Amino acid sequence: MHDVQEGFRIGDQFVSWGTTLAETCRLLGIEPGHGCHRAEEARLRCASAYGFAAVSVHLDAPATDRPVMTVVFELAPEGTGTPEPEHWAAPLSERFRPPDQVTRSEIPSYGDPSGFVPFWARWESPEISIGLSIYGGLRKVDGGRSAGCLSLSWSTQLAARPYIEEWRTRVAQLATVAERPSQLRIFVLDWPQNAYWVTGKATPEALAAREARISLYHPELLDTPASIAAKLDSRSFALWRSDEHGIWCASTLRDSILLELGQPVQATWIELLPAKGGGSARLELGKYGVWHVEAPHGWPAIRDAAQMLAGFPGVTVKQQGGYDC
Repeated sequence: MHDVQEGFRIGDQFVSWGTTLAETCRLLGIEPGHGCHRAEEARLRCASAYGFAAVSVHLDAPATDRPVMTVVFELAPEGTGTPEPEHWAAPLSERFRPPDQVTRSEIPSYGDPSGFVPFWARWESPEISIGLSIYGGLRKVDGGRSAGCLSLSWSTQLAARPYIEEWRTRVAQLATVAERPSQLRIFVLDWPQNAYWVTGKATPEALAAREARISLYHPELLDTPASIAAKLDSRSFALWRSDEHGIWCASTLRDSILLELGQPVQATWIELLPAKGGGSARLELGKYGVWHVEAPHGWPAIRDAAQMLAGFPGVTVKQQGGYDC
């Protein structure tokens, strides 16, 4: 397994870290989404994994044009009884070193033992993380039964290197456009809004992790220009446009999403009526609603923003409702 720092092996095929999911699938003779529900992943049969018998392998990437970030092998059992962790952990420790983290727990007397993970170990390095999870019993998976899984996860910072400068360039371009918006309206909310991938203090390390993750997973999300952010706080957002540059933008204090005027875009306006919860109103834009704002049910600013968006060329507002269960 000396080559895991450079890439991963599926059967006889070696794939370098940094290879996109689309190219990886081409090398393996499959299409993105093979055996899965999402195009950003793939699952296929695999008989071996670094000297261990295997059942299948699962590949996961931020997008088809982004590199594979995680490879998970389902491990074939060595017998029919309860899996013994040392069957896999001991050889891995000999090839590397003792794991950096180990967790052991008793298998509960209730429930299906295969649903529990009584042994978990992880080997860490700056480039890659290797994980071993052994189930409490043989688990039914695609292709057979599995005793556990072996995972390889590549560094987000390394994966982002080919993409982050292009993202920063678009951030700088948006900052220039934002100096003279032709229309800007600010909406006030009752709840503070969370920034993408910054849950605590905005330290340099936290912001670097945010940039790397955005450039991989949601490159359409940009940093809010300083000239727009100066007009906002954590409980407000802006919808603005520049007719001169043919764009419009939705911005919270830190997150912005840029779109072309006239480009077909769907915004989603969600109203959840109080039930077990107190209800909420939400406005979403972008892939998986990556840009969003949220407020209590019936909050006027969400309604007014949805109505304003409906007046932008190319924008369709889809309304959804339900109960806050």
